[in-house]
Amino acid sequence: SGEVLGTSRYYDYDPKARAVAIGYTFLVRSRWGGATNSELKQLMLDYAFLHVDTVWFHVGEQNLRSRKAVEK
Repeated sequence: SGEVLGTSRYYDYDPKARAVAIGYTFLVRSRWGGATNSELKQLMLDYAFLHVDTVWFHVGEQNLRSRKAVEK
């Protein structure tokens, strides 16, 4: 449909440690609580693990909604 659902990014790439972080994910409210976040993160993990051995998720301690999503 061409609808923009949100954004996420890779950052803090460390080629020596073969590690990268995934975060800064923002989804439109209509996609909260559904499968979109898990599908997005799975696609990003699949791609990242072609190039690195470690992927970090940085989530704010007080960001309970994001913490629960990552724990799923």
